[in-house]
Amino acid sequence: MGATGVADDHEHRLRFLTDNVPTVMLYQLLIDGLGNRRFTYVSAGSSPMHGLSPAQIMADAALLYDQIHEDDRPRVRAAEERSARDGSAFEMEIRSRTVHGLRWFLLRSAPRRLADGSMTWDGVELDITAAKQQDEERARLEERLRHAQKMESVGRLAGGVAHDFNNMLTAIMGNIAMVRLELPEQDE
Repeated sequence: MGATGVADDHEHRLRFLTDNVPTVMLYQLLIDGLGNRRFTYVSAGSSPMHGLSPAQIMADAALLYDQIHEDDRPRVRAAEERSARDGSAFEMEIRSRTVHGLRWFLLRSAPRRLADGSMTWDGVELDITAAKQQDEERARLEERLRHAQKMESVGRLAGGVAHDFNNMLTAIMGNIAMVRLELPEQDE
């Protein structure tokens, strides 16, 4: 088998691996000198994650970028610009409004400058929605536990106050009973 056959075999195996992981999307993003974004490769993970086929995303990058939560878009743009300027990789968590609802993704991307001066990013996007939901549920449970502990403390304090008040009432009632013994029977 020649060098081309080996390369084709490696590419076939790599595509098979990347296309069979539904919670991971691998991509190559090209940004030209004018700032135009174009995906040159998108793995099949885009379909279960975003509801968009690789062909749709490669035909129109805006379809994917438009899903990014409006509050997260400036961070993504800033990370890409910083990465293009200094050649550094970036990693960030973002939210996207997909056909499946609001999802959380972890982006990791590293730039490479091409011979024509354009930049391409080799990246991976991981669906971390389940982990984020577990974190939120854990935070809710911890808050409920703290609330229950506060209520238990208040209950103990109230029980202690009631016990002390009962002791005082017992002493008062005892004193009243002793005073009544000393009063004449007709005294109101």
